Parts: sequence; structure tokens; C-alpha cells
Amino acid sequence: QDRYQFIQQFKKESRQFGAQRRASESKAAEIALVNLSVRAGFSDVTRLTLNVESRLAETFAPYMEWTVVDDVEIRLQVGADGKSEVLCRKGGKALKSVPSRLGKQPLVAEMKDACKKLKDQYSRTRKMMEEAMEHGTVFSAAEVAQLFGNPVVRAVLKSLVFVQGEPAKGDMSPTVFGFVRMQEGGPGEQEGISLTAWDGHLSALPPEGRLRIAHP
Repeated sequence: QDRYQFIQQFKKESRQFGAQRRASESKAAEIALVNLSVRAGFSDVTRLTLNVESRLAETFAPYMEWTVVDDVEIRLQVGADGKSEVLCRKGGKALKSVPSRLGKQPLVAEMKDACKKLKDQYSRTRKMMEEAMEHGTVFSAAEVAQLFGNPVVRAVLKSLVFVQGEPAKGDMSPTVFGFVRMQEGGPGEQEGISLTAWDGHLSALPPEGRLRIAHP
């Protein structure tokens, strides 16, 4: 995960350079991700990316709780829109921002860095899903369910229309479109996902079910 984030940061920082160096460093980052995915045992870079991005928010879970710093409390929050921010309150009342006098406190610095990384993840996720739509990338239902565990990624996915059962040549079975929603599992069962169609009809998906993002 640390190596993955380092490569992504390297790729992001290359934007400040000229076109030739930017292209060279972008290619270097692509090769590095391929090598990392192979060494980590993933079948391709997409699977590595899905795995790491889905787990990234877990790293920052301790920052999601209110913590006392001097005379205020702070916490990291990911909103329903996927945007992250550092909240601050004093005596139960919300402050507009963290007081500048606390800027050098280690916890404050760590929380702001975590917030920045989650914002970067939001941007990466939007780009990744746009590319997946263009390329017709196929996901398993289990992979999408794992991504829904990350509030940043979930905010991007929940507004996308997915396609289930894209028919093969000669297959006349109907294609199902819908929004992905989490389904709570019963006693002893794992949570799964379903597709909610325009008329509200639910189509439960098995873990091995195949999905792709619908192209407009």
C-alpha cells in the first residue's frame, strides 16, 4: 500500500513538468504498477488498484473519531459526497477551521495529511471509473462490494449505472441495468450487492456475478 501510494504521488507530481518529461514519468509509473501487481500476486493492475483503494480508508479509521488536542476536539470526516475534511469543535460548538496555533501538533498534521490523501483518492477513483467505463472493464460483484466498504469510493460508485449480464454473441438473454446497492446478509451470510433498476426492481448478484459500468 505504501509503495502504491508513492507511485501515485510520483505520477501526480510529474504534472508540473513539460510534456516530454511528464510522458516519460507517467510511463515509468505505469511500469512500476505492473511490476508491483505481479510481485503482489494480482492478475493485473486493475485488481491491485481495486484492492488497495478499497482498503485505504481503513488506514485512517482512527482519525474518524473525535480526539482532544489542547482545548479543542478534531476528527476526520468523509461526507456522503465522498469529500473529506477535518472537523473541529470547542465546547460542543463547531469551529470553521482548526486554530492555526495547533498547526504544529503531530496529530493535527497527521490528520491533515490523511485528509489530503483521501482527496487524492477521490480524484483517482473518478478517473479510474471513467477509464473502466471507456474500456468496458468487467468487475466481479465481490470486488464491487469490497469497494463499497470505502466511503470515498462508494460516493463515486453509487451514482453510476452498471450493466449485468452483457449478452455474448448469439445470447438473447436480457441485459439488466441499475444502480449498485449493498444488501445485508442474513444470519451467517455475508453482505452482498444488488442492482436497483429504474422501476425499483432489485436483482441480487452472486459474488461471482459480472458487472461493468454502462457507457452513455
